[in-house]
Amino acid sequence: MKDKVIIFGAAGTGQKIYKQVKDKEDVLFFAENNSKLWGTEIDGVKVISPEKLLELDFDFIHVGSMVGLAAITKQLVEMGIPRYKMKNDLALVQTRSRVLFLEDFAKLVYKRNLQGAVAEAGVYRGDYSKEINRCFPDRTLYLFDTFEGFVDSDISAEKKSSHTNAVADYLKDTSEELVLSQMPVRENCVVRKGFFPDTAKGLDETFVYVSLDMDLYKPTLEGLRYFYPRMRGGDNCYTRLLFRRIPKYQAGGVRV
Repeated sequence: MKDKVIIFGAAGTGQKIYKQVKDKEDVLFFAENNSKLWGTEIDGVKVISPEKLLELDFDFIHVGSMVGLAAITKQLVEMGIPRYKMKNDLALVQTRSRVLFLEDFAKLVYKRNLQGAVAEAGVYRGDYSKEINRCFPDRTLYLFDTFEGFVDSDISAEKKSSHTNAVADYLKDTSEELVLSQMPVRENCVVRKGFFPDTAKGLDETFVYVSLDMDLYKPTLEGLRYFYPRMRGGDNCYTRLLFRRIPKYQAGGVRV
């Protein structure tokens, strides 16, 4: 008999988990904090609110979010769902691999005495930004985000080209203060709130590490165009500009 499972998170990571488990497990529902997705379907599987979980009989929940892994786990615990019912396998492995790379790369930067700031564009709740801040404690960390999620103008043009399946208000459950409260060296963090690349105007910096996690095609492309020529170079060394997967585009890194 197949395990009856819920996938918490109806975006990219959640859908990736669904494709990997749908033939082996009985996926009952997607759960999602974004109320605009409630009642919609993904491959015939209905999206429900988290509160509905308390009414269901299931074996496991896959936490299908990399950026919200810690927050969703905490949310489920506070709802009274036992930890043994939560499967963080895929998201946890992917998230941990990013952190391990970051830690190793930071050691290389300090070993070679490379100077420059660090940044993340697409901060959301700051789960990865805090790792950047921890690994580069003496560097200025620029935090680029609207801190208000997506708006219709962000996604309308990209939907016409099938570049995204995002909806307005997605990733809205964040704030500048929430993000800054997570930072181990808060005094080195500079918030650049608004729409990229407008928020980069007037900034005169060279960077050794940048993470692009803006989810949409156009701002990701603008991020590559802006940061690439500003990455710190040197003999026999690399600085790193990373960008996360966005719908229909493969994740990758650009070495400078």
